[in-house]
Amino acid sequence: MKGLVKGIGTTISAAALALFVSAQSASAHVKKAFTDAGIKDTGSIDGLYADLNSALGVVIMIGVIWCIFWLIVAALTLAGSNGNPQKRNVGISAIVFVIIGIFVLYKSYDIAGWATGLG
Repeated sequence: MKGLVKGIGTTISAAALALFVSAQSASAHVKKAFTDAGIKDTGSIDGLYADLNSALGVVIMIGVIWCIFWLIVAALTLAGSNGNPQKRNVGISAIVFVIIGIFVLYKSYDIAGWATGLG
């Protein structure tokens, strides 16, 4: 019981620290980060956005194929569980993770734009 209380206290402390750290506002502006750093000439990036969009499109297509594969595997695991609770839980959790992966793929343009500041 003492270990459980200690574990819960550690979890709450870690969550509070993560909330405090993530709640701080960033003062840097992505759009003018180069000029704020003193970099004047950045060169030409005319085709960069088209290349990044093409590369991200390829990554999304590979991710969709990967999700379809794992959705089939998860469905077969769930269908073949035959009442076994462990296999049923494995199948359900695999389907949940596939759904999370599909959502990440759906939001990948937003994630890439946020992470690089190019969007």
